[in-house]
Amino acid sequence: MTQGESPTVGRLLLGIRLREVRQRKGVSAEEAANHITRAASAITRFEKGRTGVPATVLRKLLDLYEVSPEDRDTLTLLARRARQRGWWHQFGDVLPMGFETYIGLESEACELRNYECQVVPGLLQTERYAEALMRAEPHVATEEEVGRRVQARMARKAILTRDGPAHLYAVLDEAVLRRRVGGREVMHEQLVHLVEQAQRRNIMIQILVNEVGAHAAMFGAFMLLSLDLGESVPSEYAYLEHRTGSLLLDKRQETAAYRSCFDEVRGEALDRDASVNLLAAIADEYRMK
Repeated sequence: MTQGESPTVGRLLLGIRLREVRQRKGVSAEEAANHITRAASAITRFEKGRTGVPATVLRKLLDLYEVSPEDRDTLTLLARRARQRGWWHQFGDVLPMGFETYIGLESEACELRNYECQVVPGLLQTERYAEALMRAEPHVATEEEVGRRVQARMARKAILTRDGPAHLYAVLDEAVLRRRVGGREVMHEQLVHLVEQAQRRNIMIQILVNEVGAHAAMFGAFMLLSLDLGESVPSEYAYLEHRTGSLLLDKRQETAAYRSCFDEVRGEALDRDASVNLLAAIADEYRMK
C-alpha cells in the first residue's frame, strides 16, 4: 500500500465529507441515525472516522442527503478505500490495541516529532534491539509473535525511505543511550545505526543530555504526526502510550501543547553534530567494554 492510500485516512476523509454534506442539507445526526435505523452515536463514529461505513448504509445516507451523482461517486470511492486492508492489518493479532489506527496515520505523515526518554524510537530501532525490548515485556510472547511484531516494526520504517519520505525529528534522552537493551553488542549495533540514520537529510536526531536537568517533557514520551490532507482534515495528531493502551489526540489545543513542549526540549538538546558525536562516542564505549 503506497502513500495516499491508507484506509485509516480514507475513513477520516469520508467521515468529514459525510458531515459536510449532512450539515449542508440541514439534516441532524439524530435524523440521519433514524434513517438508517441506528443510534445517533453511529453517525458520530462514521463522521469521526472511527469505524467504516457499510455500503448499504452509505447508500441510504447519500440518498437522504440528496448527494449529486458526481459527489456520490467520490464518496463511494472513499468508502471503498476505507474498507481496504493496510499492510499492518496482517499483524493485527500481535499489535497493541489501537495501534493499527496510529500506523494508518503514520503511513501518511509528512513530518514526525518524537521525544523518547526510555527507548530508541521505533522508526530508528534495529531488529535485535526491537526484539530485546519485546522479550522484556511482562506478558511472555511466543517466538512467532515476537518475530511478527519485529517484522511489523521494521515495515513501518518504509515511510523514511519512500519517494517523498517523511521527515523525522527525534529528541532522545541520554538515558536511552545508557540503558543496555539486549547487551553491549546489540547496543553498539543500535547506536551505530543511529549515527548512520542521522546522516539522512530527512532525519534529525538530537540528544538531551543529563546535565540539562528538569525539562518540559519530564511527563514522558510522545509522538507528533503532521499530515497534509487539506484544510478540513486534522493536520496534527499527538500519540501517547501507557501500560493498558494509548491516546491519540487531535484537538488543536492539545497538539499545540505537545508541539510547544517538543520545541522546548529540542532547543535544550545538543545540536545535530554534537549529538552524532556523542552517539559515536557511546557506541565506541559499548564496543570496547
